[in-house]
Amino acid sequence: MNPESPDTQLIALLDRVALADEAALRELYDLTSAKLYGVAVRVVSNREWAEDVLQEAFLNIWRIAADYKATLSPPMAWMVLVVRSRGLDFLRRRTSGRGCRRRWPGWCWWCAAGALIFCAAARPGAPTACRSWTT
Repeated sequence: MNPESPDTQLIALLDRVALADEAALRELYDLTSAKLYGVAVRVVSNREWAEDVLQEAFLNIWRIAADYKATLSPPMAWMVLVVRSRGLDFLRRRTSGRGCRRRWPGWCWWCAAGALIFCAAARPGAPTACRSWTT
């Protein structure tokens, strides 16, 4: 049995993710993705959309892990807030007509989430929404 509390373990993983440790992100995903997926499903009310939201959330966690402060909130509560925020952003994009509504395998299907990954404009068949988001 692991003597660490779940919070201690998650805090340590977030600290490692903040240092760009991919193995830590993978472990964090393995430990939390089921619960966070459930949150995403409740926010967007669609399992497929929830998968997209969860991916956006983990990419966001990767980028902002250094901003996490254990003194302000438990790690799971912080990650739930990230998932909830990404879910609400996703719903806003869908209702406003902005962003990609389909996945495009092999490249930036989530560029509408604000990641602005290099890809969409250069790819034949990229939806107009993707092209408009690419810088």
